[in-house]
Parts: sequence; structure tokens; C-alpha cells
Amino acid sequence: MDKFVVRSKRKKDEEESPNCQTRTATDDSGESSKTEASPTSNTSSCTQHHPPYPDIGSLQHQQTIPDNKKIAILTQKWTESHSFKFPARLFGKKNRRFQATWLKDFHWMRYSPSTDSVFCAYCVLFTSVDAKEKSFSASAITVWKNLLSLAKFHENLSQHRGSLIAGEDFLRVKKDKGDSVASMISSSHKKVAADNRYGLMKIFVILLCGRQNIPIRGHVEERSNFIAILHEIARSDDKLSDCIDWLAFRAGSRTTYLSPEIQNEIINIVGQQVQDSIINACREAKYFAIIADECTDVSTKEQLSVC
Repeated sequence: MDKFVVRSKRKKDEEESPNCQTRTATDDSGESSKTEASPTSNTSSCTQHHPPYPDIGSLQHQQTIPDNKKIAILTQKWTESHSFKFPARLFGKKNRRFQATWLKDFHWMRYSPSTDSVFCAYCVLFTSVDAKEKSFSASAITVWKNLLSLAKFHENLSQHRGSLIAGEDFLRVKKDKGDSVASMISSSHKKVAADNRYGLMKIFVILLCGRQNIPIRGHVEERSNFIAILHEIARSDDKLSDCIDWLAFRAGSRTTYLSPEIQNEIINIVGQQVQDSIINACREAKYFAIIADECTDVSTKEQLSVC
């Protein structure tokens, strides 16, 4: 009887220690296993399916992240995610796991094994600390039930699109190793300035409203004729659309150069240019005429108009 007990325990130990799948099942059930602490020949095979990029969950609250880690997180793909055994957690009455297919559906999504949660790589690395939306960046997503709807909502945020633009610019600058740092900064600044000028020139759609006697504003600023025409143009102009998203991202949705104050400033500038053009034409001409007419308004006051 004693010999039988010894052999049974030894056989059980031999089955648990080298098998990576058995070790994962033990982790899911919450029970500790002595084989984790003992060195085995298959230890490397148990961890080879982990993400190749740094654990984004451990970098989430760091103020400065090295550029090499940023590049690794943005460029390295987890091709063996389907072989990784994601831990199961109880949601309501069902055990749910993270699905590897979600990483393929959303290229910006990164899984953190240490926290069993997902993040947006671009928003974690390039969104400001005081950003309004915290999901997928400062706040990790750990609930798998509504992950698809949350991810689709996150993709449509201007904050997320701005982070994507910032990440693509970062990778482009880092890949261009032939230029000096000063040259890269200068070229990046020139590109941003050129894009901003392009967007500002498109904002002068306000002149179209003036020529056609179209009211600029409405009862609600977001539904004014000016905003509606501008966004309609942006639907067929990707550069303008990116510029509007970028301005909203950098300014925290507070200064987008589309406010009534900016509209009035543009009208005053254009009006001053028209007035200066008329004055210069009069100065250069040998003769010029002025047409004046007056009429009486409802209050019986004379109103004089000069052309």
C-alpha cells in the first residue's frame, strides 16, 4: 500500500511539471502549483506566445516612455495571439475570455498580460494627460461583454484620430534616420504649419456665405450654415478632415478656429481689405464718382447710402 501511494504522487508530479497547458489550467482555477517555481526544460515554451512588445499595462502611468519602447508597441504585431491561453473571469453567470480575433479587428488595440486588460496603443502614448476621454488610455478596458461596441465608439472619437496622426508622424520621423534632429523638427514644423494654413484657407468658406447672402449662424452653432458647408467640403477632402480633427485634438476641443469670434475676425479682415482696395483704386484714378442716395425710414429719419 505504501509503495502504491508513492508511485501515484510521483506520476502526478511528472504529469504536471513539464506541461505548459496543465500549468495554465491551474492558473485559471486560482490554485497554486509547485511546478511554477521549479525549473523545467519547457519554461521557455510556456512564455513564447506572450506579446512581443512591452507590456503596455506596466507603462500606462509612466510620464516618459523611451522611444524604442514606443516603436516596439506601435510596430510589433502579436502573430501568435491565437496560441495564448487568455485567463477566464466571471461576468455575471458566465466565464468570459479575451478573444484573439479582436486584435485583428482593431489594429490599434494592445493586450496587457499583467493586468488582463486592453489599451489603445496610440492614445496611451500620445494623448495628453488632461484629455476628456479616458477609455483605452488612462482607464483600461477589462469588461469583455461590451468590448466591440466600446472599441467602435472609440475609433470614431476625434481624440483617437488625433492620436493616430501623432503616432504616424512619430514613426515617420523615427524612420527617417538620414536627417539631423534639427532638420526633422524643422520639416515636421513646416508640415504642421502648411496643414494648418490649408485648413485656415478652407475656413474662408465664410466668403461664399457673404457673396450668396447666406446667413452664417443658426440657432445652434453646431448646426449653422457655416459649419454645415465646411463639414460637407471635408467629406470629400481628407486633408481638411484631418486638419479639423488635429486642431480639435491639440486644442482639447476648445480652440478650433471655427468659433463666432473667429468668424467675425475673418469678416472684419476681409472688409478692411475691400475698403483698402477701393481707396487705392480711387487714389490711382484721375477721376472718380460717388453715388449717394437717401431715403426715410419708419422713424422718419433720413438714411444716406454712398456707393
